[in-house]
Amino acid sequence: MGTNMERVYLAYRRSVFCLQPPGDSIARAAIVDALAAGCIPVLLHPRQPSLWPWHWSADEVSVLFDWTDRRGVRLYPSPSRRSRLSFSGPNASALFAQLEAIPPAVIQEKQRAIARVVDGMTYRGETVGQSACRRPESRDAFDLFLRGALEGRPVHR
Repeated sequence: MGTNMERVYLAYRRSVFCLQPPGDSIARAAIVDALAAGCIPVLLHPRQPSLWPWHWSADEVSVLFDWTDRRGVRLYPSPSRRSRLSFSGPNASALFAQLEAIPPAVIQEKQRAIARVVDGMTYRGETVGQSACRRPESRDAFDLFLRGALEGRPVHR
């Protein structure tokens, strides 16, 4: 019931990567929590990058390690984005080895991208104190949802 929230946030804040396995569904509030803490989400289901298409580009801010693919570990380069990193195979040792091999420049690029999208992934508070970590002029998740709906943009890419 939220009793460990501060400890979880501090753990995310100290981490470079935050694993995001699907639970009852592929969507996890912890993905947004990781972004809010500046931690690169490591998505473990191939549909997770398609979550919240009006709010983020998962390729820019996360790493995909397809845990559902049983064929083994391999890098999926994306021809459209050099920063997209994704791997496959249910192998924890391989996952950690691949994460350790990601160049520091790519990690920094993803962290900068997180800083650009995090306001649109969270909700503005009712008071200034509740919005202390946000830029005052930024759009929040509801603003982006409403804009997408009013413009009739498709939900799925």
